Amino acid sequence: MQGLRGKHATEVSKLNVHNDNLQSTIKSKLHELDQLRGVCVEHQDHGNDLQRKLEAKEKEIIDTKAKADAKLREIREALALERKNKIAQLKEEFSGHVHRVQREAEEEQERFTTKFNNLQSMLHDAEERYANRESRPEDLDQIHDLNLQIQQLQRRIEELKAQKKLYGLELENREQSLRVHFQHRPVVGVLDPLAHKVS
Repeated sequence: MQGLRGKHATEVSKLNVHNDNLQSTIKSKLHELDQLRGVCVEHQDHGNDLQRKLEAKEKEIIDTKAKADAKLREIREALALERKNKIAQLKEEFSGHVHRVQREAEEEQERFTTKFNNLQSMLHDAEERYANRESRPEDLDQIHDLNLQIQQLQRRIEELKAQKKLYGLELENREQSLRVHFQHRPVVGVLDPLAHKVS
């Protein structure tokens, strides 16, 4: 009987030791669990803080993009206005240039026509004097001089005709240059001095 009691006491003692070990283990695990809970709470707080920072950064990015878009629109509008004003200025300058070229061409044509008509009149007078010359010996020198004058006038007329052709080509070149540079077709008046030839 005492043997059973001793054995039972030993078993109880072992159970008590085992129970103490389990209690110690449980306490240790509970302590670890509390620590893990603290870490989780800390991480959760840190995550919430990061979320708030992320939301703030997103808002900042949205605000910055809105400001950038507004600035870009402002720059585009300013550039469009500047371009419009520049085009208007170029059109005004081109119109003035075309008018000056037309006026210069008309003045040059008028001067040429006047000079040509004067030479034609001088030639006509010389021809009349030659046709109505008197048959006096003393007029032979004068007739010779008149013939020379006629020849000179005829050469001069041919030179003026050549100049007229060059002027016409120059005016055409100017017109083509203006059309190429400004995409415009200026109308330059053309006068024909031969239409008023003195007979």
